[in-house]
Amino acid sequence: MENEEEVLATSNEPLDPNLHKKHISMIERLSNRHQTRLDNSLARQSESDSSSTTTTTTSTASFLSRFSDSKRSIDSQLAQSRLTDPARLKSHLDSISASISDLEKLVVESSYFLHIDQIF
Repeated sequence: MENEEEVLATSNEPLDPNLHKKHISMIERLSNRHQTRLDNSLARQSESDSSSTTTTTTSTASFLSRFSDSKRSIDSQLAQSRLTDPARLKSHLDSISASISDLEKLVVESSYFLHIDQIF
């Protein structure tokens, strides 16, 4: 009970000027530290965003290149199927089917890594 009375009595007294300066200095240091952390966090976030954009652009270009190459190959195989010997036509069409399956697999695997705006 006596301790509570002492605390109440000292809390009503004006602060010592040195103690007040120390308190202000501590608040300023904490504020500066907080601001520095915020600045560092924003800098890391912008670096991450720019590298993510570069990586996304590179992976998108790579995907489009591989997709175009596969599509051209399939189109070429389909054009050759008209000239293929009827005895070999079934195996040729099986080869085209396998190429189409590979292209579908490429699309599915690559769409997992693409940004949502690039899928639709």
